[in-house]
Amino acid sequence: KDKEQQREVLRKILEIGRKRNPILLVDGDKAGEAIKKLNGENKDLLVISLSEIDPEFKEIEALFVESDRIKLGIQKENGKYVKSSILSSNIKNYSKDKDFSDETKSNFKKVLDYIIE
Repeated sequence: KDKEQQREVLRKILEIGRKRNPILLVDGDKAGEAIKKLNGENKDLLVISLSEIDPEFKEIEALFVESDRIKLGIQKENGKYVKSSILSSNIKNYSKDKDFSDETKSNFKKVLDYIIE
């Protein structure tokens, strides 16, 4: 998106997260890096790029191993990712720990450990 939309996203996150030390986790792509750059030295919002945590994590979908992405409907058989807020909601509301491979769990643990540090 354009810089004005990015500024608005950052402003809203700060507004919502005030007094909570908000963290914005962004993809390691151009858009994510643009948000990180736009935030600059702002200490009120920590912006973390997934690629800072692991160079293999270019986008949030990369945290799931391929078999989990296909099983959960995040990835089509042709390798293309499905982008939908409904998928996110379904994963949060209907998936259980046992639904994910150990590698996927390890990837998410790596992200959480990084944020906690």
